[in-house]
Amino acid sequence: MEATRNSIPLKALHVLLAAALAVGLLVPSLAIAPAKAHAAQGATLTVGARIEYDDYNTTWFEVDGQPAWCGNPSKFTPEAGTYEKSPLDAYSGRTEELAADIWFSYGSPGFDASLWPSQWYGGGSMTPDRYMALAHILMADTYSSNGNYAMFGCSEGFRDWVQWNVIGFGDSGQLINDDATGRKILRRAGEVPSTFEPFMLYTGSSTQVILSFTYHTIVKVSKSASQSWAQDDPDYTLAGAVYGIYRSHADAQADRNRITTITTDASGAGESGSLGATRDTFYAKEVRASSGYVLDGNVYEVGPGNDYTFASAEPPITVRLALKKFDAETGHASPQGDATLDG
Repeated sequence: MEATRNSIPLKALHVLLAAALAVGLLVPSLAIAPAKAHAAQGATLTVGARIEYDDYNTTWFEVDGQPAWCGNPSKFTPEAGTYEKSPLDAYSGRTEELAADIWFSYGSPGFDASLWPSQWYGGGSMTPDRYMALAHILMADTYSSNGNYAMFGCSEGFRDWVQWNVIGFGDSGQLINDDATGRKILRRAGEVPSTFEPFMLYTGSSTQVILSFTYHTIVKVSKSASQSWAQDDPDYTLAGAVYGIYRSHADAQADRNRITTITTDASGAGESGSLGATRDTFYAKEVRASSGYVLDGNVYEVGPGNDYTFASAEPPITVRLALKKFDAETGHASPQGDATLDG
């Protein structure tokens, strides 16, 4: 069965526009607003420079210091200020896919250039402005399931290029390229971490919906015993081990410049607080062992490649006993007569 998604055909839209203009009517933009109630929490929107692309433009946005994108290209740019946050809720119903679009877009912690076109429309290298422009178009299409809405103001040639390389759907909503950016992102939607929290700002009926995110990097440890018998011995516990978190291997080795610490619970698990929105590599080292265990001297590299989680399998403290038997009468380790100390 051929994959499709709801869309207004481009030719039909041109006919509607022409008919409306012929009788002097004002053509409204596609009215899409969040369906869910707005959250009470406010967020600060910063409006930056314009981003020019093809025959149209978008804007550099930030929300509380994180990159943001508009979801309504045909509407007016909102004023900078504080707006209420709402949970991400795509009008098209493709909310999970929209979250993945945000995660893998330029400026987001999960940005992956290999998912995006290697060259711009008509040639030329990709730039931050161009990545942001394509991300804003892709998000608008996923949000609305309408390519005409997403590529409002663009030329026909640019629309065709974006449909094939970025969106993957044609004018009638049929799948035309399963290797387009949006289709590749959808296949990797399961990689979006739980600590990534996309949201939206509804800025008014005539202005754009703004899409952004909050991201908390959290380092997790999973401590276990290297010997199974220690698990059932009350003298050995996985709780109370303390690990330092550092930005460099050298700092971890020397136990200096700790960013934070993690203390394990009875199961040997523990996690840090938020380390901010980053995809940096961190390093971890145990600085205090739990009861009954040897201090783990290893330095663990913790980064995006292993989802900020590391495991520490530690040996329990053991004692070697040396037994020396001697003759009770002489006090020497040599037996008398035909006696023996062996066995």
